[in-house]
Amino acid sequence: MKVVKPKRQPAPSFLEKKSKKISKKKVVEKVPAPPVEDSAVELPSVDTDPALKQIAKETQEVEKQELAEDASEVQEPEVKEPEVKEPEVQEPEVREKVKVKRKDSLIKKKGGADESNYLSISNPSEDDKKIKVPSYSYKKNRGILYISHVPHGFFEKQMGDFFNQFGTVTNLRLARSSKTGQSSGYAFIEFKYSEVAKVVSETMNNYLMFNKIMKCEMLPKERMSQAVFMNKINPSKPPGLLRRRASKKLLNSVKSVAEDEKRIKKQLSKLSKKQKQLAAAGIDYTVEVS
Repeated sequence: MKVVKPKRQPAPSFLEKKSKKISKKKVVEKVPAPPVEDSAVELPSVDTDPALKQIAKETQEVEKQELAEDASEVQEPEVKEPEVKEPEVQEPEVREKVKVKRKDSLIKKKGGADESNYLSISNPSEDDKKIKVPSYSYKKNRGILYISHVPHGFFEKQMGDFFNQFGTVTNLRLARSSKTGQSSGYAFIEFKYSEVAKVVSETMNNYLMFNKIMKCEMLPKERMSQAVFMNKINPSKPPGLLRRRASKKLLNSVKSVAEDEKRIKKQLSKLSKKQKQLAAAGIDYTVEVS
């Protein structure tokens, strides 16, 4: 019978060296991919996405209809000839003269009360005509969208460029952290016309943007308020960062002699209370304040 000898097992030191060589090879083989910058990512547009093109077509038709309705509402008032009334003869009332001192501001207000009326120089029939105001100041039929699950990289500039494809965006606010200035993942967008906002909310709900499904919802009239656009945060200067900078500047500033004396006095009063508590406990401990 042949005796089969067991194979000799390698020493643990040899195994450790071999595992190190294998790990080194693996590290060399793995080459990390270059990071993708936010600027390199292209947003979907009307030219590239046919679904967005259809949405933009619908919203532009709705906006044209609303503009035509606004233009029809602003009409020239009918010019009426002034009625000539016979003056009524009244007996003059005798009243006592009372001297009233008026301030300059009150006199100016009284004199400029009728300055808002429109007076035409070329055609007197156009007097008291309604003056057209800019489109952005006409807040009769606005619509506000609430957008959640906003992906990283879809910030104010990108959001404005994207939604301006569908209609006129009059206001926008992306919620950000007051400490760091980073995006909180939800935003509010105001459109010039509520009909356009309704079409955008219905079609853009559950839209895939940068591997995230966005949720769009139109706010009802009882919840619509300009307060949702207040307290916009600048990402480069969040309030928390400004407060930290101010506190650091105050701490590192050069103190005057009076401020140093005040600080030492405050510290001594606190230390004296602590020393009394330690003395009551039978501990003799003293601290000097420089």
